Amino acid sequence: MIISTNTAKKIAQEMALALNRDVFVTDTNGVIVAGSKEEKIGNVHQLALKLISDNQGEIVEENSCAFAIESGADCFGYVCADGETGDIKSQLDMLKRTCAIIAFAVEERGAYSLKKRIEDRFLHTWLFGKNPSITTSMIEYAASMDIDITMPRRFFAFVPVLPLDDPDTDKESRQIRIDGAMREAYNLARIEKGGISVIEGSVVMCSCAERDDEKMFAYVEDIREKVEAKFKVFLCAGIDSGFQGYAHVEDEAQKAQKAAIVSSRSPRKETRFYDSINMEIFSTYIPNEVKEKYIRRVFRNIPTFELRDWVYLLNAYYNHEGSVIRAAEELGIPANTLQYKLRKLNNKTGYDPRSIRFSSLFYNALHFYADIKDQK
Repeated sequence: MIISTNTAKKIAQEMALALNRDVFVTDTNGVIVAGSKEEKIGNVHQLALKLISDNQGEIVEENSCAFAIESGADCFGYVCADGETGDIKSQLDMLKRTCAIIAFAVEERGAYSLKKRIEDRFLHTWLFGKNPSITTSMIEYAASMDIDITMPRRFFAFVPVLPLDDPDTDKESRQIRIDGAMREAYNLARIEKGGISVIEGSVVMCSCAERDDEKMFAYVEDIREKVEAKFKVFLCAGIDSGFQGYAHVEDEAQKAQKAAIVSSRSPRKETRFYDSINMEIFSTYIPNEVKEKYIRRVFRNIPTFELRDWVYLLNAYYNHEGSVIRAAEELGIPANTLQYKLRKLNNKTGYDPRSIRFSSLFYNALHFYADIKDQK
């Protein structure tokens, strides 16, 4: 097994501190790759060479010693210490075990880091690479990393934003919180089986197994609450428009990202579905004729003379945060009648006012209706 430079440096540092003398680490050919004196790096250490030629695990001489760094059947390299060795011989077994532990831990961490970089590169290519098609080899390559790209998925994204009145004025501290929030969201999204996540600039792109909008909203809100409580930031979230087939995940990922960015720019920083993205915060710049077209589009198949009644009904429903009982009381009708009217509106327009996904469409239409009414 080839020892990495990082592993060799770590072992050399630890052994030099423990033995209080010059220590060098060589590869399995006896070439020094790290040690107390950098000028010797690249040279062959003669004692290590002797270990290799004699096929021994250790050598202790009067003014130097050397031993193999081994883990199981694997040899990572050799440690060579210069100086009196009288106090080393009794500690040799412990030193060898310590080096083996360090080597295994560092190499394992390095392998994990490499695996993560490879996985991240694949996720970037899959989600942001504008793939013309999903090939069999791509599916198999993903499967080798325990990623199933053919399973029905939903996509969601997070953008951390600091509060405007944040008391923390230290630039470095603020960035640490932002970075921490991104890592936490990244990790939480991976807890669920099949969950994946990747960081793209200031956005954490995530995916989970397919579920309906209500469950999707609850899942994303749970992650938001945990991250916001820990790092005192707004974790603005965006959710896709639903599973359209595994060949179209790039489109859904982009939708989730756009929705998260819209959320980050809105005053309330609430979780947004892509289908509910609207121009609410820019309504003062939108011409009345455009607002009227928007209202007609949302309330399609609704006669003009009925529009005012529907606006009145929905205002009551949304003012009571979707409570049918309280809205029905305000309207002076039975709750069952209100439920019937809401289903009727869904059938006529194709948009369910009770759905989280479409509630913002109606909310915008109500907002525009009030603007036009006030200006007439």
